[in-house]
Amino acid sequence: MATMPVVSVTDPICGMTVTAAEAAARFTFIDVTYYFCSIECRDLFQLAPERHLVYLAHEPGNEHYGYCCPTQRQLRADHTANHTAEDSR
Repeated sequence: MATMPVVSVTDPICGMTVTAAEAAARFTFIDVTYYFCSIECRDLFQLAPERHLVYLAHEPGNEHYGYCCPTQRQLRADHTANHTAEDSR
């Protein structure tokens, strides 16, 4: 049996890269499925998908608003904790 390739996608709210298979949430809007790293990002997108898509279309290279989602906050906290532990040695 052939394995399916891993498809990486960008969360349109926070800009994180997630795999389509492991995305925390997804939402289909006008026959396009968008994938999200968290339920919070999906919920924000659902509130105004047109606004987010227009922003992305007019700001090439800027994948997100600078929004820090729960997943990113946890990654930053883990990173800070690791560095704090190393600095105290």
